[in-house]
Amino acid sequence: MNTKKMIGTALLIPALLILNLGMYSCASGPSSEEKTAIDKTSVSQTDETAPVQKSSGEESFDAPPANAEQTKDKDASVPAADDKVPAMIIKTADISMQVEKYESSRSKILEIIKKHNAYVGSENQTNDHYNISNMMVIRVKAVDFDALVEELLKEAIYVDSKKINAEDVTAEFVDVNARLKSKKEAEAQYLDIMKKAHTINEILDVQQYLRTIREEIESYEGRLKYLNDKVSYSTVNLSFYEKSNAVQIEPGRSFGSRFVEALDWGWKGLVSFFLGLIYIWPLLLITLVGLWLMVRLLKRAKKRRALKKANI
Repeated sequence: MNTKKMIGTALLIPALLILNLGMYSCASGPSSEEKTAIDKTSVSQTDETAPVQKSSGEESFDAPPANAEQTKDKDASVPAADDKVPAMIIKTADISMQVEKYESSRSKILEIIKKHNAYVGSENQTNDHYNISNMMVIRVKAVDFDALVEELLKEAIYVDSKKINAEDVTAEFVDVNARLKSKKEAEAQYLDIMKKAHTINEILDVQQYLRTIREEIESYEGRLKYLNDKVSYSTVNLSFYEKSNAVQIEPGRSFGSRFVEALDWGWKGLVSFFLGLIYIWPLLLITLVGLWLMVRLLKRAKKRRALKKANI
């Protein structure tokens, strides 16, 4: 009898647990189908960085609409009113000038570059016997930009052109930085979802989104690096040259060498003449035939005049 009571008690306990669970699920909220419908409706209000929760213990990996990401990025790109962002200015100078002595000016320019802790990015020297010129690309810290330009201009005896451009990229810097922060937050959320994924399909879906976000993060980081480099180091495109009046003098030559050269050129000219005649032989043939006909007609006309005079 005690055994039967124990068996009955053992069967009753699981039944009560199942009944309590059923009552709890009914009272806790809508069914899984209703919850799924609600979640689908709320997808358009969420960012791709926050996947939809369909039910307890189940997560959705479907991509949200594209306009949700655009909306969030647009909001994130606007800095708060209290944020103080330093001005981001890209300075560039294009200078072309004439110097008195090329070698001494080049040495002086290199000293000026070293003095202002700048460096030569590239250098291209050309010499055409009339002018010797050099094209330098100089990178200098933004704080030393103005002083460097002023000292470089002192080496000129004539300035052909000088153009200085200051481009404000503060708004772009703030926008790219905000987008980068948003993408990194999205990446962190997807990494957290990856830890909770159980099936291969879920893992592959999350990896696909992570790969896309990682490419965007690298693009934004590259743009920020480029902007920081251009702002930190200004660029001076310097072109300087020396005018030369020297004319290359042909070395002296003997009469014999000049005579042989004249014969060579004469023979080449004769050959070119005959080759030219061969090229225009149809025209020559037509000309000769025309002259022959003209001479013949003239002879006939002359003969007729002579016969008329004889008859008279």
